[in-house]
Amino acid sequence: MKPESAVRAAASTGAQPRAERAAKPSPRRRIDRIASHAASLFPGGGILIRWQCDGESGVALEPRDSPLRPILERTVAAADLYAPRQDGDAALAIPAENSYRNGANGAADAEAPLVVFARARLNSAADGAVTTAVAAPARNRTAVPHAIAAMASEAAAAAIRMAAAEKSRDFWRVHAQDLAERLARLETSSRERDDERKSADDAAAALARLGPRNRYTHLGARFAATGPFDAWIVVLENDGIIRAVASQGALVPATPLENSGALAVCMRAGKTAIWRPKRARRGQQRPEDRLFARFDSYACVPFERGAVALASRQPIEPRTVARAEALAERIEPMLARWRAEAERERLERLVGALGMRLYGAVDAERARIARDLHDHQAQLLAAARIALEAGPDEARGVFKQLEDALRLRVRELRPATLGRSSLEDALRYELRRIADAGIRGRLMRPERIGKLTRPVQQLCYQVAREALANVMRHAEATHVEISIEKRGRIARLSILDNGRGMPETGGRNGMGLSGLAERLALMGGRLKVESKRGATRLIAEIPEPA
Repeated sequence: MKPESAVRAAASTGAQPRAERAAKPSPRRRIDRIASHAASLFPGGGILIRWQCDGESGVALEPRDSPLRPILERTVAAADLYAPRQDGDAALAIPAENSYRNGANGAADAEAPLVVFARARLNSAADGAVTTAVAAPARNRTAVPHAIAAMASEAAAAAIRMAAAEKSRDFWRVHAQDLAERLARLETSSRERDDERKSADDAAAALARLGPRNRYTHLGARFAATGPFDAWIVVLENDGIIRAVASQGALVPATPLENSGALAVCMRAGKTAIWRPKRARRGQQRPEDRLFARFDSYACVPFERGAVALASRQPIEPRTVARAEALAERIEPMLARWRAEAERERLERLVGALGMRLYGAVDAERARIARDLHDHQAQLLAAARIALEAGPDEARGVFKQLEDALRLRVRELRPATLGRSSLEDALRYELRRIADAGIRGRLMRPERIGKLTRPVQQLCYQVAREALANVMRHAEATHVEISIEKRGRIARLSILDNGRGMPETGGRNGMGLSGLAERLALMGGRLKVESKRGATRLIAEIPEPA
């Protein structure tokens, strides 16, 4: 049976028991009828039926104003007390009650009524019992009162059993109705979940076929299709900076989003949140509240290192949020692949640019060496001629100068490397070298250097050497401080000077710092320069290899 049919069937079966219960008499009324029919069989007598079942009890007396009521009650009480398991009769001597009926002060045995009783148990003694007492006229000495008492007891017991069966049937009918409704809801919910899962799978398959261009625009459109959303913003996080990469229906600032915004809070918590811009107080408004000010509410749904904000003019329902969350969970692997592809493309572009710059640097260095050799060739020849014409002592001095100049040229041509030295010794040597140029240097907290691996120390030395060379050439500084620390898996090198600062271009137009920035980016690090007159700080962040 389909869920809709099950619901209709359960509803119809639920209405039927209510009508039946309204039409059927209660057990008490049924036993009253049984007593009335039994009393009509012997005029002038009386019948009393006492019953109890499931903590409920009752008494039926016919005629209701019968003067035999006291003797019938005593008979039933005696039967319940002394003969709970057997039936019998008794010709009792009637005291004042019988005299009252006969209108005399005494009672003759011949005129006393015949009193009999009968008992009927329900399913067991614990379920209850029915006791019936019948008082027949004195002239009625047949077995009829016995049969009437037994039949009345059995009929009353049957009425109680029937009422219990109907009650049980009604209970299970209502229970079946409830189960049918629950089954229908479960089947409907299961079908909706299957539909939503299929929709998420179809959306993920369609997104997986997209090229690199406008990927996140299509992603935002797919999220908007999960509900009645009128505007959306897709943001990505990179190195702690959150930027919008696609949007529709909302103006997005070009600058990075604030870390206190709704999207940032959602990404850090890893949970979906719903915000209402119109209910936010002015002091507690978030940047997204201003972006979606004309909408009733917006939901922030996190995904792989990013999030999407979905705005609607109507209140957002939980089912709509669940569909968006299911889509976000389904596309997590695809988003990771997108990021890996983007990073690979960035590194390929960086390698290409670095290669071009490297070849350019090699050509420039060759030209410089050729120019230096050409410019100093005449001086070298003249010095050699003087050494040959002069005496031995003067010749040795000239050749010593030539040797020092040659070593200096060779040192300049060698790449910056630590060799067998430690990073601390190499930095102190560089500080002594700039001290000869009149610049005081200081190495801060050298004990932290030993925590770095050798490749990271090598790169720190190259960055520091290039930075100190720039300070000597351009900064016009008198003081330099070098500090190195490790934060988690990131080594942080900081070089601060008190020179005249750098121009707005950041000083990266030359081959030095620009080449260092590209080399750091290739290794997953980055180079930052904070410059103003009197204080220029170069910061290199280098990740430790995994």
